[in-house]
Amino acid sequence: MTIGEKIKIIRGRLSQVQFANQMNISQRTCSQYEMGRSQPTFEFLKKICKHFNINPFWLLYDEGEIYLDRSKTEQGNQDKILIENILERLSELENRLSELESKIEVK
Repeated sequence: MTIGEKIKIIRGRLSQVQFANQMNISQRTCSQYEMGRSQPTFEFLKKICKHFNINPFWLLYDEGEIYLDRSKTEQGNQDKILIENILERLSELENRLSELESKIEVK
């Protein structure tokens, strides 16, 4: 399943306009993501996970359940910190990759 298909699942019964407004993007951007014509940034994926309580391992790697279990408060808080750290590292890697791609294009 693609990230775009997963975004559509997460969006659920919300229209693209409603979802876009909640996520602070345009409806066109939402449509581009869902159709696979554009790839969301890690920052956007992180925002989806936080806003909709989505398991980032499901979103990125098809592992685990779609939603995080909030009933296990203490473990949930530890998991949330771990997930935030993982998403932050992924964001850093994305930035480094962009820097390397820019250097390659210059040469």
